Amino acid sequence: MKRFTVSCGLLGVLLLSGCTSGADLLQCQSVAAVDTELEAFFAQDTVGGTPSPEQTERLKELADEYADLDVDGEVQEAATAVSDDLRALHDYRVGVQNGDDADPDREQELRRTAIDTFVEGQAVCIQGSS
Repeated sequence: MKRFTVSCGLLGVLLLSGCTSGADLLQCQSVAAVDTELEAFFAQDTVGGTPSPEQTERLKELADEYADLDVDGEVQEAATAVSDDLRALHDYRVGVQNGDDADPDREQELRRTAIDTFVEGQAVCIQGSS
């Protein structure tokens, strides 16, 4: 229910900001759906310690979802940037799972970068639609 509410909330913002033409609305909807999943992931995700294999796999799936979005222009660039940052966090966590020393500061930096890129990507969609 929370995902539905967040997704509808972002969609409402997009509609109010003028994202009503066909291709723009579809691009914004595609991104909003994956954005909602990423928000839910980060709400449950923790830093430090050894991440669970399920968390690590979900991170990879989200990176793939952003890479596979059927969008173009600035929205595609933003989605690719989010995907790249999620992959960097994923690669770090795989290394920790495979025995590399955990570095909570590095993990926090990668996580923060991914979140910042995600927020910038949302802004691109909203600004591009107004």
